[in-house]
Amino acid sequence: MKRKGFQKQIPLLEAQHEEEECNISVQSLPQEISLETAIEVAYHDDIQWIEGKLRQGVSVLVACDRDLTDFLLKNIKVHLEKKEQEILYMDISAIEMLQVSAVQDIHAWIEEKLQKYTYARQKKSILAIPNLDLFLESVEQKALMDIYSIVTLLSKFPQVTLMGFHEHGFSLPTKLSSFFCAKKEIFGMPRNSLSKLVRKQEAEKWNLKHLNMVRFHKYVSGLNPLQLRKTLEYISSLQEEDAMDSPNIYNQLRDIHRSCGFDLPCISFERDVAGQAEIKKILQEEIIQPFHKRDELNYISEVKAIEQVIPKGMLFSGPSGTGKLYIARALASSLDAVATIISCPELKMKWEDEGKSYIQNIFYKARHCSPSMIIFDKLDALAAAQSYQSSGLEYTILKELVRQMDHIQKEEMVFIVGITSVLSTLDPALLRPGRFELHIPFSYPNRQERKEIMELYKNKFSLPLTQVQIDEITQVTSSYLTMENGIKFSADHLYALCRFLHRKVTLGNQKCISRKDIQEALGKIAKYENKGELSQEDKWRISIHEAGHCIISQLLGMTEHIPSVSIIAEDIYFPDYNSVDTGYKKAILSKETLYDRICLQLAGKIAEEAILNDTSTLCMLDLEQSTNIARDMVEIYGMGTHTESINYRKIRTNKKSTDHPRYLSLRSQNTIDSEVQNIISTQYKRCQKMVKENVEILRILSSFLLDITTLDKKQLEDFFAKHSLKTADL
Repeated sequence: MKRKGFQKQIPLLEAQHEEEECNISVQSLPQEISLETAIEVAYHDDIQWIEGKLRQGVSVLVACDRDLTDFLLKNIKVHLEKKEQEILYMDISAIEMLQVSAVQDIHAWIEEKLQKYTYARQKKSILAIPNLDLFLESVEQKALMDIYSIVTLLSKFPQVTLMGFHEHGFSLPTKLSSFFCAKKEIFGMPRNSLSKLVRKQEAEKWNLKHLNMVRFHKYVSGLNPLQLRKTLEYISSLQEEDAMDSPNIYNQLRDIHRSCGFDLPCISFERDVAGQAEIKKILQEEIIQPFHKRDELNYISEVKAIEQVIPKGMLFSGPSGTGKLYIARALASSLDAVATIISCPELKMKWEDEGKSYIQNIFYKARHCSPSMIIFDKLDALAAAQSYQSSGLEYTILKELVRQMDHIQKEEMVFIVGITSVLSTLDPALLRPGRFELHIPFSYPNRQERKEIMELYKNKFSLPLTQVQIDEITQVTSSYLTMENGIKFSADHLYALCRFLHRKVTLGNQKCISRKDIQEALGKIAKYENKGELSQEDKWRISIHEAGHCIISQLLGMTEHIPSVSIIAEDIYFPDYNSVDTGYKKAILSKETLYDRICLQLAGKIAEEAILNDTSTLCMLDLEQSTNIARDMVEIYGMGTHTESINYRKIRTNKKSTDHPRYLSLRSQNTIDSEVQNIISTQYKRCQKMVKENVEILRILSSFLLDITTLDKKQLEDFFAKHSLKTADL
């Protein structure tokens, strides 16, 4: 008998723990919904919380949309009247109608009202001010009272419990805010209330059998019940041909959100973004796939589990022009999220005029129009590491930014992206979990990525570029644009290059693009980055430097690395002749070949020394690449004299784009440095000997290059056919 009784209770226990489903049957939706009922359903827990605080004599400050104020106040009054407690309702319009100008008149009017009411009531009284923000603004504009007078007046009535309402983004003065011990924000739409706020007739008109609460909530989470009902009534009123299948209802909701002033980007990762394969993979796995998977789940508990792990804050760092902002907008497009871009230097300027209400309004709009994305560009201008240690403007802004980020709920699809080119200066507080927790570093595009970018823009602008020209552009844009600042060719530079060629073709009615057009375009980009023209002395130095590379490439039989060489009279352009990939390669390179490449890299520096008895910053890239080759020979390929067949570094794999050094002893590190130095020194002496033996031809080629500014492959072949180089003892 006991066993049987136990079995009867099992269904009851199962019913109590039954999981909430994401898909709600249309037949279970209500037929009619009043606005009062909608408020009660959506904010039942919030109203009970406020009621409980007021009955305990605790003053409550409520932040909510202005259209909710009257409905909330009436609902709270009903709840309190059931407990035999009344509210004194102070309407701002009553005060504005008073034809008074003196402070004491309005002061006396409010004091008389309070005294009359509190004397008539023996119990504690509740004073409700429905539009506290408007009240304070009106009082200040008409000079009826100051904040100090209001504080003094309220202090006379400690038995009065206050209930104030103000709109989101309003900052109550500190002296007045101290009267409210409890604060409540009522915002948006609780997901579990949606099944009682959508009418059956509306869902049937959308040709739905089940309403997916998660997907629906994604587009209405920032609306309050009044706004939701008005929106659904509007959509349901559209003609049949304008509505009403399932995808269309979400498109209608998305279009309505555009009125918030945010933009809805239309950028496809597959169609519009070239390169950046690793970054696109991270964003897909960490954000895009989990975000869309929410719509496919059956139970709310599963949805909540995913929402807990989706990063809402991202930090994109890297050099300027590498596509950080563009990728952020592409991510917003993939999430069907509206987006806004906030320039942090401009934010600092606006803060001085508008205060923290400016950033509060930005976050309010983002939450109201979710799914949404706020992109803070040049975050380093705002969130420098010393900000938290100062009391200045940056500290105040950063403090409010962090506070607003912490207010975003897990189920609210509001994403924050910070963009910076100076990661090291950022405040560590921003990198904590729940803030900018997903850090994605950007870098200059590699050879393959530059080729993909050129192919993308070739098709976008319909450029008559040949594959040979694309390959040449891909090769020569490996170099630094300004070596002093370490600026290389970025995606933005390649975009500017293609735009220049597009204008050339369109305005000149050209059917093809010449080498001269490409050189001119590259020269203009380089001139912009270098901010000025070269002196004749600098042009002579560049001619010597590049002529040195040409001569050594000819002697070593490596002319395929130099298809052309150019110095344009009014521009500066540094081609990268011999970029060496230190990871796995398509070609097999021997030890001697790597020696030759190091020798070739050192040729420009040695040529300057041979003719000018001096060297310059032009050698920076050459030294960097030659050192990288030598170090890879020792650490990876086991090509050192005393470290043969030893690998000191884990090879990069397809999953990892960076090398991982092993833990080495100081002795091993010194041995490696010695081996690298030995390789460089040997090839340096070898290159010196070759340049010294051909120094006269070096002078002739340098002068020739200075005069005509550009030498293509055919011209170089003709030059060396006329000027024989000494090749002994190479």
